[in-house]
Amino acid sequence: MFWDIEGEPYTRAPGSDFAWLRARILGGRTNAWARISLRMSEWDFKPRSTDGMGDDWPISYEDLAPYYEKAEAYIGVYGSKDNIASTPDGLFQPPPKPRCYELLIKKACDKLGILCVPGRRAVITQPTHGRPPCHYCGQCERGCITASHFNSALVLIPPAMATNRLEIIPRAMAREIMVDGAGKARAVSYVDKTTGQEKKVRARAVVVAASACESARLLLNSRSEKFPNGLANSSGVVGRYLTDTLGSGMTGYFPQMEKLPPHDDEGAGGMHMFIPWWKWNQKRDFLRGYHIEFGGGRQMPYLASVNASKGLGVN
Repeated sequence: MFWDIEGEPYTRAPGSDFAWLRARILGGRTNAWARISLRMSEWDFKPRSTDGMGDDWPISYEDLAPYYEKAEAYIGVYGSKDNIASTPDGLFQPPPKPRCYELLIKKACDKLGILCVPGRRAVITQPTHGRPPCHYCGQCERGCITASHFNSALVLIPPAMATNRLEIIPRAMAREIMVDGAGKARAVSYVDKTTGQEKKVRARAVVVAASACESARLLLNSRSEKFPNGLANSSGVVGRYLTDTLGSGMTGYFPQMEKLPPHDDEGAGGMHMFIPWWKWNQKRDFLRGYHIEFGGGRQMPYLASVNASKGLGVN
């Protein structure tokens, strides 16, 4: 698989199929996502108060809402204002038009009383901060030469470089956050992956933003006399109780789409419509509800999926 990296130091436990996708590249995980950009709702922040499970966060949706808006204004997110409690509205650019199969799904959803609305993705449909809008080539997984879809390597790093105050150290594997006698982070020790040498960079502030598993690795490696169990781990739970978003997929076949004349419906490279969380506030034999992202159509062959050649499908 594409996440089996040559020289990767991590292994899987015998009999385990667990695969952790790592993105040790400039821009990190923002290079490997579908750009689906949904705000968390008050229900997400207060699950204990809503259905009795999990724990309420010490902050609310209202605390983060202004920062959601700042992020959306800068990176550009398409969508529509739908006043859905489980998926709060944002600062949106116009969404692309639905494709043929999305219209078929929308028609069925309307008949069943299921919400089906324009998707919300970090792909611009209007000029934004010098970036041209998406021209719907549909090849997002090969990269975006126009920077119309968001990732930090294309959108955040270039303006930071233009300030002449950013230095990028390539092929540097952070090993440990080093603290002073007062317990304040003062440096990061890293391994130069080209030479194998350990080096150090000093800083007035250190930001840990390496995704869940890599951040946990770095904090647990950062042991010192003041923090014998690792940095920020007085609770002893750093690296424990990690979970993932669980889901399942299915494929459908639409005979209505057979023998259509050739046309370009690639669009913005991902979902133009989706089914937001629904039935999350109703009682059943399992907690919470459903969220469905779907794709399909007659796509050009591309490297990211072995199923692309199967043609008409929804998953």
